[in-house]
Amino acid sequence: MAKKLTKEQELEHPEVKPMMEDLDKVSSLSALSENEGGKVLVSSLMADVLSDVESLCVKYSSMTMQEFVATCADMKTRIDLARVLSRARVNKKYIEEMIEQTLLQ
Repeated sequence: MAKKLTKEQELEHPEVKPMMEDLDKVSSLSALSENEGGKVLVSSLMADVLSDVESLCVKYSSMTMQEFVATCADMKTRIDLARVLSRARVNKKYIEEMIEQTLLQ
């Protein structure tokens, strides 16, 4: 698939431009997730999630509600970041397919 749309394609399918912008972002995330640094980052995020789970299991009865909510929020943030990186390649492929289908219409 071409990275750049022709002027004709842009005029015929204006909805593709935002998809192309999303594709650029997801492509960057995909590249990050596939290199060694990205793999280390995902691994580190998941280790932190496991540490948070362990902390919740051990300290839940003595934690304040605020500490409990903060720990859960931290855990969700780490899971979301790991998910974004882990699914970047799948999302990239999906967006590419959507662009191709749109251009074929």
